[in-house]
Formats: sequence, structure tokens, C-alpha cells
Amino acid sequence: MPGQPLMNKDQIIANLTQLEKELKALRVTQPLRLLLLGGGYMVTQIGNRSMTECVDVYVRMSRQTEDYRRFRAAIHGVADSVALNQRWVSDSIGDFLQILGPVPDGKPWLTLPLLEIFLPEISYILVLTLLANRESDLGDIKALCTRCQLKSAAQVEAWLWKQADIYQLDVQVVRDQQ
Repeated sequence: MPGQPLMNKDQIIANLTQLEKELKALRVTQPLRLLLLGGGYMVTQIGNRSMTECVDVYVRMSRQTEDYRRFRAAIHGVADSVALNQRWVSDSIGDFLQILGPVPDGKPWLTLPLLEIFLPEISYILVLTLLANRESDLGDIKALCTRCQLKSAAQVEAWLWKQADIYQLDVQVVRDQQ
């Protein structure tokens, strides 16, 4: 999404807080649960970069529900009010994660009345980033490997397969996509 306004940690939190207010205005009654991933995770948790274009999330609900439709409308409402791209929050990774294997619950990070944001373990983020195999993620991979105390390519590869087993991930899905 080149050209999209960038968000720092404080702006991400402010935008998510505004998202919760939009959900209330749209009459959502039950808290929506999101798992924070990608650039939003890197900016708010790792700090290896100060900005991101998009907050990637896994949404814990069916896309066929009325609350999901309201969630998407709330994202657009925030985008309009603070001059962001309509895709400032992206849940496009959700289908892939479900095919890949069980999605971890995560630990609470930001809890608002109608919006609960959870964080996966850093190891899960590194596994997903390695499996994505994108050159644009090299800075994130280096930062995550440092945090996980992985120093060599051989060490990273052995660690990756062990983690794939721990998380019960079907890595063949990734091979088939590449």
C-alpha cells in the first residue's frame, strides 16, 4: 500500500481506540477479539521500526456475521475521520492462518469495552515472517531473530521446523503458495 499515511505506536493505539468508539456507534454489543500481527506488532511490541502503513490482524469471528460487517464499517469510519487509507487495518491474512494451522489465542494487550487486542508469542510472529519469505521483511526478521537469540541461518532453519511442529503448522501450505 505505497503512499498510505504511516502510523507510529501512539497513532496505532489512538486509531484502535477510535475504532472501538465507532463499533459502539454502530451498535456492536459484544467485544470483538483481534490478534495483532505484522507491522502493528513490530511497531508496538518490538520497536525495530517506528512506523507502519497497516495494522494486520486476525479477527476471531466469521466474515458472514453482522458484527463483522460493522467491524469493516468502523474501520472505514476511522479512516475517514483521521485521513487514513480504508485498509489501515487488514485482516486479509486470516484465511491463510486458518489453512496453515491452529491460530494461538495470544495474551491481552489492549482491552477496551468492545475491542480486545491480543498478542501472539514472538516466536509465532517470527515463524509467520519467515514463512512469508519476503525481502521487505528482512529488517523484521533480523530484529525477531535477535530477540529469539538465533544467530546463524542453520540455527534459524532448525528452530523454524521445531516451532512449526509446536504450533502444529502445515508448512506444505506455504510451499504450495510459493
